[in-house]
Amino acid sequence: MFYSQIILAKKGPLGKVWLAAHWGDKKLGRPQIFSTDISASVESIVNPAVPLALRVSGHLLLGV
Repeated sequence: MFYSQIILAKKGPLGKVWLAAHWGDKKLGRPQIFSTDISASVESIVNPAVPLALRVSGHLLLGV
């Protein structure tokens, strides 16, 4: 698989996006949702620091 557990960790740069894609409102509160920088998250997904699989990229874009 092409993903880093550090990037998708709960406190990682894309952790909130991953939780939003898979759990929705159950795991994220309003302050966490509104504090997420959407443009930085999309930029991290489109141009990742480490290679991401296409399926993982799709899941992350669903969370945005």
